[in-house]
Amino acid sequence: MYIHVLNFMRVYIFFVLNFFSLILLSQEQIPVFENVQARFVSIPDKVHAYHEGAEDYPTYEIVELKEIWYPERDYFDWFGNVDLQDSFAIFFTGKLICPIDGWYEFSLNSDDGSILWLNEKLILDNDGNHPMRLKKDTTFLEAASYDFKIWYFQDYPMKMGIEFDVSHLNSFSAPKPIEKKTIEPPKEERIVLDAQVLFSIDSHRLSRRGRTLIDSIGRVLSNITDADFLIEGHTDNTGSDEYNQELSLNRAKSVKKRIDLIQLNPNSKLVIKAFGSSLPIAENTTEEGRQQNRRVEIKILHH
Repeated sequence: MYIHVLNFMRVYIFFVLNFFSLILLSQEQIPVFENVQARFVSIPDKVHAYHEGAEDYPTYEIVELKEIWYPERDYFDWFGNVDLQDSFAIFFTGKLICPIDGWYEFSLNSDDGSILWLNEKLILDNDGNHPMRLKKDTTFLEAASYDFKIWYFQDYPMKMGIEFDVSHLNSFSAPKPIEKKTIEPPKEERIVLDAQVLFSIDSHRLSRRGRTLIDSIGRVLSNITDADFLIEGHTDNTGSDEYNQELSLNRAKSVKKRIDLIQLNPNSKLVIKAFGSSLPIAENTTEEGRQQNRRVEIKILHH
């Protein structure tokens, strides 16, 4: 009986030690990020990709990070207190510590464009104006510390997101084929614009700020080749139904007229609708709610 118990304990201890050894071994193989920073730069509206001189644009914010993992989200739910510009770029920099020699898989998923360099060597090119798109590649690295840099930009931020990950590939003897995966855009996307940003009170003439904003959106729409666009005008319930209907129609017309100045894809249609106060998205009993209801929506209807 004593011998059986002793043998059982030996087997048990053997499995426990091996289990924790595997855990420690897997932890030792995990790449580590250090000194990660996000440097926000203001870019001209005409920029749609990385180019020579991009790193010389003026910096307006630097943020310390632990990782670069921001799943797709709306524009205003981004870096908290960072005052994002209509057109901006971020240079992410830091150290990548690879604990052992081996093959490493890099993945970069972003909306819009992104590029990854490791010690100034190009690793992944996911640049351009596009919805969330994933690119992966593998490379052999020796155990060492590497400087990484990522370019990420937004033209007009309808949606935004960037996810950067590195993993060590166990039992890997040959280069893994590059996996290219495109995340298809939803059938309908929506841009909601505050009428207070676009127009003066009771006016349908675009303000200077409104014209700049619509121009940025128009450039984004011009790069979309598989969709039609619907411009909707909405108001709060202040005033008569007739007045609100006319105001929402004229505001939608003003936005369309401005976008018409930019050449959209010839296969895309741009139409307008006016809803007056009939489709509120908030209560009209408070000023905050009424402000949310005074809006112009641009819907992207993918084919």
